[in-house]
Amino acid sequence: MVTFPFNFPGLKAIPLLAAVSLPIVASAVTSNPFEFKRITDENPGTGFEKKHFYLSAGPGLGNFSAGLANTIKKSIAPNWKGVTIDGKTIWYAKLEYAVGAHHGLGIYYAHSGFDISVNLDSVTKYNVPVTGKLKYRSWSLLGRYNFHFIESKPLDIYLGISAGYRANRFSVEDNDPEKNWWDFPIDLKFIKRKIPNSIGIPTLGGDLTLGIRYEIMHKIFLYTELGLAKTFLQGGLAVKF
Repeated sequence: MVTFPFNFPGLKAIPLLAAVSLPIVASAVTSNPFEFKRITDENPGTGFEKKHFYLSAGPGLGNFSAGLANTIKKSIAPNWKGVTIDGKTIWYAKLEYAVGAHHGLGIYYAHSGFDISVNLDSVTKYNVPVTGKLKYRSWSLLGRYNFHFIESKPLDIYLGISAGYRANRFSVEDNDPEKNWWDFPIDLKFIKRKIPNSIGIPTLGGDLTLGIRYEIMHKIFLYTELGLAKTFLQGGLAVKF
């Protein structure tokens, strides 16, 4: 069997980030975390306010890495049968600090990927059908600037631009302990390598998105963004503290 475990250091930080951020979020939503105030004429919400943090998280739709997956699939298809693509849900997590009435600075993390499975049209010595999988994972850690257009409550419309580090990694595995099935050239357009090498490709990353946050309860927002990022569309929940 040829196995190259996917080494994704960003995943190790997620439990720690969750352990630190969840108590902050719970205590910051209101003075009493179990008292969720509705947005009414008497309580119009707080919107975007200077010297406050905004923590948001959610999935994305419209994966731009689908083009890369299809390119690899076309390259593999002449060699093997039953080539399928399994796209992974893309997740975003962002932290923004309001440095001014219209300006926010922060960081954000995003994770995406896909698996390409193949039927190698053979069996192992144990008469088990041989299958293989090529995995692609990408994660980004970017600095971000948002310009907030209006001070209307509870609506917040903003334009954001980001830049920073983006990691890309390929790894492969199969279920045959006797034979190396992956020693063939694969043309990824931007790089030609023989797999079974686990390939890491660090790059610069960036995005440009237009976003909307709407306060549905006191300091709790729904948000959505569209534009040039890992996905065309993303959305989820945000909290202010």
